[in-house]
Amino acid sequence: MRKSAAVVVAMALAATLAGCGTVGGDGDLADDWRPMPSAAAFVPELGCHTGAVAENASRKDYAVVECAESHVSETIYVGQLSGAIANEKSLPLATNPALAGAYTECSGRADQLLGSSWLDFLLELRLILPTAEAWLGGARWYGCDLLQPTSYEDETYSKRDAALKPDSALRMGCYQTKVNGSTADLTEIACASTHNTEYVGSFVATATQPPVSKDDWQALHDRCMGLVAKYVGVSYSQADDRYLDVAGTASENFAAGRKGVRCFLWLRNAKMAGSAKGRKTAVPRYK
Repeated sequence: MRKSAAVVVAMALAATLAGCGTVGGDGDLADDWRPMPSAAAFVPELGCHTGAVAENASRKDYAVVECAESHVSETIYVGQLSGAIANEKSLPLATNPALAGAYTECSGRADQLLGSSWLDFLLELRLILPTAEAWLGGARWYGCDLLQPTSYEDETYSKRDAALKPDSALRMGCYQTKVNGSTADLTEIACASTHNTEYVGSFVATATQPPVSKDDWQALHDRCMGLVAKYVGVSYSQADDRYLDVAGTASENFAAGRKGVRCFLWLRNAKMAGSAKGRKTAVPRYK
């Protein structure tokens, strides 16, 4: 009985090996199995998100909700980095000058969405990159996200229940400004109320480094005063004689493309009610 059993086992084993040999067609098991499909690389979708997406985001961070639902941020464009920055072995810092092209693309997309410069709206534009792990895995996407700050000076964000579009309610308006040393604190106020500051326009600086010296800042103030003159409806020399300006910019990530400058008419201790736009010398001289 033992011998017969051994024969049966041997025959069964032979049949099994013969069957295995037919899988690949040539008896080589190593090269004929189809490779397992790789996991699809994550790329963000356009849409809205319940929170402010981190500057280095994962699939979980970028979970999309309907824009009609309560949300904080909105991804308006997703692109792919190319050139030298894409060849970096490790994830680049947000301050890397090679990211300026991506930020400029984001800025242009935001302008298209809103119908004019996004800087003229109470919005913040963020450039989002993959996580360090995803970068090592080959991810080279970047996302362009818009958020609505609670106020001009605030670092918290308002919740929205609609997708962004041209909206006059979000446009920069009038403020009451207090100066603390070299810093100006702007608080929103209705233009119908008395105020000493009013938004007049914006521009993108051409310098490659953030303003540091007195001359650096003066160059920005000169351009802002030109916008003050145009907004009020007087000559540059009249504006320079009668009014002050506030030039607001973020030095953080300046070299990486974040070079927008917001400009304000400032009356210091003088006040006015109603908009200053087009009122010429009816706008009181600063004091």
